Amino acid sequence: FNLSHSGERAALAISRDGPVGIDVERHRPIEEAVARHSFSPAEFATLSGLPARDWQGGFYRCWTRKEAVIKADGRGLSMPLDSFDVSLTPGARARLERIAGDRPEAWRLVHFDPAPGCSGALAARTGGREIALTWRETL
Repeated sequence: FNLSHSGERAALAISRDGPVGIDVERHRPIEEAVARHSFSPAEFATLSGLPARDWQGGFYRCWTRKEAVIKADGRGLSMPLDSFDVSLTPGARARLERIAGDRPEAWRLVHFDPAPGCSGALAARTGGREIALTWRETL
């Protein structure tokens, strides 16, 4: 299992088949330097090419997907953040595009928006099998 929270939102992922990672983040203003430091060169280039109105959403799509991957991988922040790339373009399917020492197609990413102004991602190394996501909202 894996757990994440941000503000008033929390997310829990449970898997019978192996490690899983989940992240949820409430959108708030963010400095470009955080993206430059935390994202791979390819991710930062994609983010920089987004229209200004899409920048914050792109940042949080990338951030939550990367966080979910490092949690599912099990190494946490000892996994270099530039050793893998995730998709972040608005409307594009959530996916792992590159990962050092592994096959990106063996991983699955799922994007979800738990509330307005909030982004989330679920990651698992499934060997290519799809992920079934069940959403439950409680107070």
